[in-house]
This record gives sequence, C-alpha cells and structure tokens, in this order.
Amino acid sequence: MTTPFSSHIDFDRIAEILVQDILWEAVAKWLRGRPLDEVALLNRLTERLGRRRRGCDVGVEFPVTASSTVAVLHREGEHQRDLFGSDLAVTATFDNPQFTKTAFFQLKRSEAYRVSIRRDQLLEATRDPRVGDRSFALAVDEARGGVRIHPVEDLLIGFSSASASKVIDCSAWAGLTQWVLGWLSCDMGPYSENPNSPRSVESLLGSYVVETTGDEFSWFGGEASADVPSGYSPTRSWLIFKFTAEET
Repeated sequence: MTTPFSSHIDFDRIAEILVQDILWEAVAKWLRGRPLDEVALLNRLTERLGRRRRGCDVGVEFPVTASSTVAVLHREGEHQRDLFGSDLAVTATFDNPQFTKTAFFQLKRSEAYRVSIRRDQLLEATRDPRVGDRSFALAVDEARGGVRIHPVEDLLIGFSSASASKVIDCSAWAGLTQWVLGWLSCDMGPYSENPNSPRSVESLLGSYVVETTGDEFSWFGGEASADVPSGYSPTRSWLIFKFTAEET
C-alpha cells in the first residue's frame, strides 16, 4: 500500500515555500519582464524551483529534506519544431520511489482571469493515456498575479469539435496551494504504482532526457514504450523533487 505524502509532509511548510518561490519570486519577476510569454514564465519557474536547497526540512514527526533537479528534454518534431504536449512536467517522489506522482502543465497567460484555450493543445496533451489524466492548464494572471490550475481533460470536454479555441473564465479554478495540497493528498491525479516500469510515465519522460542539473535521479527506467506516438514530446522541461526521510 502506497504511503501518502500527507502522513509525512508538513503542508503548512510546503505552502509557505510555494508561495515564496512561485508567487513572490518566479511570477513577480516574470511580470516585471518582457516579453510576457509562456517560455519566459517556464524559465522563471524552473530557475527558482530547480535551485539547490540546503536544510529544507518539510517533515512532520521526523526531518524530511527536499532536493530537486531540472531535466531538459529533446524535441521529436520534424525540423525540431516545438511539438510539446506541455511546458513543464513535475515529479514528486518519496523514499526512492515509495511514493511517486507526476503532473504535466500547459502554462497560460490570463487577463482579469480570462484565458484563451486552444483545442489542439489540449488534444496534444492527451495523446498518451499515461499523460492525459495527469495534465493540467496553469494560468497566471497578468493583472492580479494569481495562479489558477484545472485538469486538461475537463477543459477538453467543454469543447465542441467545431471550436478551435475559446476564451474562458478561470477565476474559479483551483488556486496554487489548494491544488498542490490536494495533489499531494491524492485527491486529484493518479500516483505511479511502479515508476521503474517501462510503461510508467516517468520512464516515458526519462527516455527524452538530454540534459540535467543537480542530482541525478537514475532510478526511473528511461525506456519509452514502443507505442509512443510518432513525433510526440510529452513536455519541454521536467522538474523532479525528491523527499528523503531522515528518521532519528
């Protein structure tokens, strides 16, 4: 039986770190720069979240330290076109790999919490069944600086086959800390029963890695299945968090 993060992780500490790193640092600096595009936002997020952490204890009954690495994935599209199903994949793993979860994010800009959604991007995110139910749209509001997150599959259900894009209100989507705590508590998104399996989503990601920073996370298989769609790239960058218990 997989042990949930909720029995080991101090969610108040996690929320504090996320608000500081994402809202106060990455998003705030992105809003002060130009251009305000999704690639620039991705760079801010991976720069802040992927940095080396020292003495980052987020444990409850005993110390739990957090470390991270950023992996850059190669392009598979014709002529090196950007055919990514998402901008950022995030994996959290506890005790190598007693508990592992991965989520994929399409980064979006919103104005007054109105965000433009393209149907073809949602379809790209759901091409592989291992990725589809782990995929989310993450919108950052230019005016308010807030973050809102929503499942891609739910957004796709709301599209008619004749609509290429539409602008929707994202103010009622889950906020940053609300989503993260729900995700770590297994209230949303599946966990990986065997991340070392060639069929796992982590092995799918591992097969695309061309460059990493920080510690190596070599326990993920790194062998894509033969049924990976032609020209398919699941994400642009992969951010991995490893939580290590230090029982005393």
